[in-house]
Amino acid sequence: MLLHGGWEDSRWWRLQLESLAHEYTVIAWDAPGCGRSDDPPEGVRLGYYSDTLAGLIRELGIEHPHAGRRRPIPAEVRVSPLRRRVGRRAGLRPPAGC
Repeated sequence: MLLHGGWEDSRWWRLQLESLAHEYTVIAWDAPGCGRSDDPPEGVRLGYYSDTLAGLIRELGIEHPHAGRRRPIPAEVRVSPLRRRVGRRAGLRPPAGC
């Protein structure tokens, strides 16, 4: 699971997607309001983003997600909230070099 930072979008991961896809199932999401995703409802808080990502992980049936990030992402979207929403087994940590 590749996460973009700030107001970027999944296009930042093009080269990594091509390289990693040979050995892994790789997903680069567009956070709500970024890239090709719908805008979030008005007045949402940062927790909405981690809830949305956790929902995507559950909907896709990913049991052991590993997350990589391009740049720092807001604290509310980081590992701890996602572990609470997806489960302790989630290996949500940036890969080496991120």
